[in-house]
Amino acid sequence: MSRGFEGRPAGELSQEAYDKAVDWITTQWGTSDCPFHGPTDWYVGRVLAEARSYGPVAGFSNKSVYPFIVVTCTKCGYSVFVNAIVAGVVPSTQPAPLTASDIRELADRASRATPS
Repeated sequence: MSRGFEGRPAGELSQEAYDKAVDWITTQWGTSDCPFHGPTDWYVGRVLAEARSYGPVAGFSNKSVYPFIVVTCTKCGYSVFVNAIVAGVVPSTQPAPLTASDIRELADRASRATPS
């Protein structure tokens, strides 16, 4: 079995992370109605889903992955993906944005590395 977030089976949320997800969703959603039939109960999944960036590559190891909390209507199965990074459940692994100085330094390195 593959291991993922916090050493659990891949994508499985800890109780603390699950509670954080439920709290965030509860405070952020303005309505709890399903768009197909109105009032409903929702199930918050305990395993994260993911969407990968699109593009042709050999393998997935270098692709960006977007983690989502799956929230499902218990009547019809309609599901909503909530970004787990925005909800504060998964830490962002994005590097800090490059500064103008960083960009100049990278350009200088590239120009020195280019054979004349």
